[in-house]
Amino acid sequence: MTDRVRRRNHRPRLREPHGTYFVTWCLAQEASPLTAEERTIVAECLRHFDGVRYHLDARVDMDDHVHVVVTPLQSRTLDSVLHSWRSFAAHVLVPSGRRARMWRRDEHDRIVRVDGDVAE
Repeated sequence: MTDRVRRRNHRPRLREPHGTYFVTWCLAQEASPLTAEERTIVAECLRHFDGVRYHLDARVDMDDHVHVVVTPLQSRTLDSVLHSWRSFAAHVLVPSGRRARMWRRDEHDRIVRVDGDVAE
């Protein structure tokens, strides 16, 4: 059963229980690019609860955006997983000189629809 979640001022998002998602989120427009050290911190945030709260199939952290393929586990939702990553990374990076509004407010996500879309 697929649920639709309405995002603030945006079209509804499809959510599937135990679904796998390809997600991209970006730095705020006024933010400077992530340094290599900052990208390492973001990668650590992404791996922190892998296998506990979610299964992280793939990730690419770029200087101004992040891509992940993720499956939330147990009762976790995609939105709660994304919020925890973005929030934790910002709480670590803002005290080191980043602006308080580090990430854009919205991310782009797509359900991975076919089992073969994610190679083991």
